[in-house]
Amino acid sequence: MGLKEVGTMVFCVFVINTVMAKPQSDLGKAGMKHIDSNDDGKLSLEEFQNKNPGPFDRLDEDGDGSIYWHELEAHHMEVQEKMRKKFDRADANGDGLISGEEIVAAQTRAFNRMDRNGDNFLSRRELIYAHKKRLSHMRENKRESSDARDKKLL
Repeated sequence: MGLKEVGTMVFCVFVINTVMAKPQSDLGKAGMKHIDSNDDGKLSLEEFQNKNPGPFDRLDEDGDGSIYWHELEAHHMEVQEKMRKKFDRADANGDGLISGEEIVAAQTRAFNRMDRNGDNFLSRRELIYAHKKRLSHMRENKRESSDARDKKLL
């Protein structure tokens, strides 16, 4: 496989990831309805902060309103561990390098997981389903992380 083909595949990966990262219009409406607590069709800073605490709450492991170095360091280690797992999955032959062929194989697996009907095309419905599944997975991981933090406090 030539450099041009690898470049094309990387571009396709970028496009798919970009599409997956952006909320679809009907997902956006549902999300807005959830966050817009006074149902006025717009978000105040208070509504946004209440429903979108962002990275601060994830980093403040003990919930005391401050982020200590050890909390930031623990988060960094967790991110490194996740990246290592992703790298290892992509490095199919275990040689410590990810070749163009391995990138193509990893993306093919991702595409095939999203292509629920097996027609070798991703429909809008399949993309929305994959997006919802990804969001659900992220929420579940956040809940598990929060539960672990609560256990530490007890």
